[in-house]
Amino acid sequence: MNEINTNMVPFPKMSFLSSSFNHLVTANSKISSKRLKEELFFACCNRSNQLVQVDPLGPKSVLLASTLIGRGEYSTADLQGYIGKLQAKGRFTSWSKKAVKMGLCNVPPNGQNVALFSLFNTTGMFGLFQHIAKQFSSLFRKQAHIHHYTNVSSFEMDFFDECLESLRDVMHKYKSLENVGPQTIPRLEPRSCD
Repeated sequence: MNEINTNMVPFPKMSFLSSSFNHLVTANSKISSKRLKEELFFACCNRSNQLVQVDPLGPKSVLLASTLIGRGEYSTADLQGYIGKLQAKGRFTSWSKKAVKMGLCNVPPNGQNVALFSLFNTTGMFGLFQHIAKQFSSLFRKQAHIHHYTNVSSFEMDFFDECLESLRDVMHKYKSLENVGPQTIPRLEPRSCD
């Protein structure tokens, strides 16, 4: 878990990951192993296969961190090829394009030969959080479900505002990275010892 946090969270508070796990293949499948692995890779990058409603390779999404973990009959060369395809297809920040983490596990899921797991930290989270904030605001205006919280001793109505403000802060952080360009930092020049 510490390794995932270290590799996948580029800035504090930006610790929200989109994940996909693809391994469901019919046992009678006549598809070749190479083609099957390719299809699993494309499926794990597809919006419809993410476990949260985020499109990691969408037109506005910028990948801040990425991980691909293959289980079963994968090789290092397989995953390096998929990383190349991911780098060609996705939009990355200047610091994250070459920093795609990969992992291999030679034990496949039960009843399968291969499976692929992906993690993406992407600015696409902004859209998900925007949707959540909109739903919250709509329910809060109607005072819906408020009693579940206000019946708890020491709960204050200000907590709702604090939570919404915290969510908006995270949204702003993700949104601000959608258009960030490469940064040039001048090298330090050695001083002369006169």
